[in-house]
Amino acid sequence: MIERDEAGNPPGLIFAKPNANILHSTLAKGPKLSYSDQLNSTRQFLRELNRVGITSVIDAGGGFQNFPEDYTVIGDLAKRGLLTVRVAYNLSLNVPNMSWRTLRAG
Repeated sequence: MIERDEAGNPPGLIFAKPNANILHSTLAKGPKLSYSDQLNSTRQFLRELNRVGITSVIDAGGGFQNFPEDYTVIGDLAKRGLLTVRVAYNLSLNVPNMSWRTLRAG
């Protein structure tokens, strides 16, 4: 459900009613940022988390997030020593023919 103001304009709030799949599918239809924009926005987000004292986060997974491609920026930041927050993943296998065995072998 998209909230609307008195004039019928959407102020930017989307409610996951009756379930989260509506929210996830709506967000998945939006434009995808370039890798450099993803890197920049992720680093700014991490900086803000650090500013308020957050050192660990959990990614709840699901919601049209595809592993490993949607996690490339986090992995790259970690490899470069630039990941300033510990990230725990709860991955959802949304890719056809993907299995945990495939992930472990990779």
